Order: sequence, then structure tokens, then C-alpha cells
Amino acid sequence: MSRMSGLRRAGMGVATLALAAGTIAGLSSAANAGGTSGSTYGCYAQWWDTAFAGKCSSATRDIWPVYVYGDCAYELDQEDGAFSIKKGFSGTFDSNECTFSVNNAYLLFS
Repeated sequence: MSRMSGLRRAGMGVATLALAAGTIAGLSSAANAGGTSGSTYGCYAQWWDTAFAGKCSSATRDIWPVYVYGDCAYELDQEDGAFSIKKGFSGTFDSNECTFSVNNAYLLFS
């Protein structure tokens, strides 16, 4: 093996490493989006970066069961619950995180 072909292989290894690093950087930059679901009975889901939460702003009635669902990017989705919410409750009743980013989150009522 000549010295030149060894250098060529090393250069290809560096290029491959740079490509992989760029891919990972692209995944983490996707973690900057966020949003809020529609409100049902005064309760909603909110998500940002890698986290999501179930929240209420003065729940309009007693609610049971309610589940918080997070649509995680590049991994299994997260579902938490069942939770019981009392009429008039305001605040956060659940929060969770995804490893890379959250695409969206919502509440499920059964």
C-alpha cells in the first residue's frame, strides 16, 4: 500500500466523520420548534425543544381519564396518564421529555 492511498483513506474517514457530525447537528437544531395544542375543557398540551407538558387554565369540568401524548422525533413516542383533573384546576399536571425533539403534543380523553 502506498503512502498516498493511506492518506486518501484517512481523508475519506475524516469526510465521513464530518458528514455524521453534520447530521447530528441537524437533528439537534430541529429541537427548536414548539407549540400549543387546541384547548379542550380548558386543558391543552404544550411542547418546546425536547419537552412537553399537559396544562390547564381553569378546567371547565372534572375530567377523567386524560392522557398526555408526546410525538417524539427519532424514537418511540411518550404517553403519560391516566390523570384526573378537577374542575377549576389551573397549572401543569404532567411533563415529560424526548431525547432529540418533540414534533407535537396533545391530550387524549377516553
